[in-house]
Amino acid sequence: MFEFIKTEVKPDLAFWGGDSVPYFHGHVDKEEVGEALSEVAAQVQKGLPDLQTYLTIGNLDTYPQNRASAKAGAPSTHEIFGLLLQEQFSADEEAVRSFEAYGYYSSPLILKDGTPVGDGKSKVISINSNFCYVWNFDQIMQYQDPGGMLLWLE
Repeated sequence: MFEFIKTEVKPDLAFWGGDSVPYFHGHVDKEEVGEALSEVAAQVQKGLPDLQTYLTIGNLDTYPQNRASAKAGAPSTHEIFGLLLQEQFSADEEAVRSFEAYGYYSSPLILKDGTPVGDGKSKVISINSNFCYVWNFDQIMQYQDPGGMLLWLE
């Protein structure tokens, strides 16, 4: 698949859309989620090493799956994504912090070599829609704007 993307599609950059962890009908622990995310990240980095890749979190990429909580100390896999983001956006500490804490970020849209896309004002905005997911009972019970994400979008 990666070879086809590189030789036939020839994109300038890539978007990693989340839901990289398989859906488990039974129990999945945080380590299994982390291992799955790390494996996909390694495959993407190996398969598309010359492409800037922008990622977002899917409802299956959290622990527990389909749930994202903004409560302090709640189990989370955002820190795994934070480590992946640090590799991509080492100069953008604010993007890493907001993604680690709440699963959203904004970053300048640039190519792997640092060249800005468009007029240099283009940005990637990755939101964490898990907070709005109907089966995310933790968030429904504490209706709020986690991390100020909706306010931040304004």
